[in-house]
Amino acid sequence: MRTESNKENKMETKILDTVELENCKYSHFPNLTPSQFDLAQLGNSLCLKTQNFKLKGFWGENEILYINLVVEMCDYDKNPNYCHSKNEKKQYLGKNIDFNFLATN
Repeated sequence: MRTESNKENKMETKILDTVELENCKYSHFPNLTPSQFDLAQLGNSLCLKTQNFKLKGFWGENEILYINLVVEMCDYDKNPNYCHSKNEKKQYLGKNIDFNFLATN
């Protein structure tokens, strides 16, 4: 958590956190049948491990909770026990990487 001033020089609190991903499962998509899930090949996708985020508020209100997603490649040099090397990632991912964010309420 950190406090910083925004464009209007008002102090605002930001909670910065990373999210864990896991392979998508049927339970991530309760409104789909297993055959729809399989047909969409969602098992090849990654889903948020924690699915409960509380988002609220409108611009101009005192309290706004929102999500800002930043997708970055894991840095092998900084975290070799967790990340894969550039060559391993390139071999696995190929040339095309897609990022889609699907949300339901």
